[in-house]
Amino acid sequence: SDLKTKLTTEVILEVVDQYGVLLHNIGQKLVNVPDLDIALSEISEMIKSTIGAEKVQVILSDNFSYLDEMGIPAEAAEKAIDKKTAKIFLFSTPDHYVNNDQATIPEPSMVPMMLVPVLIDDEVVALIFARKPPSSSRFYNSDLQLVFAISNQVAMSIQRSRVEEELLHKSNYDSLTDLPNRAFFLDRLRRSLAQSRGEEGGEFAVLFLTSIILKMST
Repeated sequence: SDLKTKLTTEVILEVVDQYGVLLHNIGQKLVNVPDLDIALSEISEMIKSTIGAEKVQVILSDNFSYLDEMGIPAEAAEKAIDKKTAKIFLFSTPDHYVNNDQATIPEPSMVPMMLVPVLIDDEVVALIFARKPPSSSRFYNSDLQLVFAISNQVAMSIQRSRVEEELLHKSNYDSLTDLPNRAFFLDRLRRSLAQSRGEEGGEFAVLFLTSIILKMST
């Protein structure tokens, strides 16, 4: 009994330490990789290797209309988005075929899956989807809790990305007309000059338009 308790404690501590390292590495990735899509792709691979998944995806809300094409059950996705709850479940797929004396017929196989919503101000902005190979062991609650913790980090990163995009837009566009401003023009002009001086060269022109209003007096 003492040995069993000791071994169990050591295993738990090892798993906790492993998950702590993973969360730290994911946080570093989200901060240091400027391209959010690349960061999310790399994070998916890190999650996959940790929880023993066959596939992991972080899907932003812009792509929710393509969930079915990604192999994500529509009903489960709708529940996760509408109820804003994480879940692990088994999904039956007729991928597997068996032969009998009369014909080859499909036999459903159970695929372990996980869906975790990413929330910002009670809005689902992304889904973390994980899948194991058919008929393998289900995901554990500890796996779900880990991915849920990661979803909070992803939410903060998405929110930060939104703020940065908004600030960048405000600095380059007029607040009244939403048209490009002087800063935007000078940035594009500098880029064009740099390209024209580069190895490939290239010509460009600047067209300046002005309007003159003549006030007629009688």
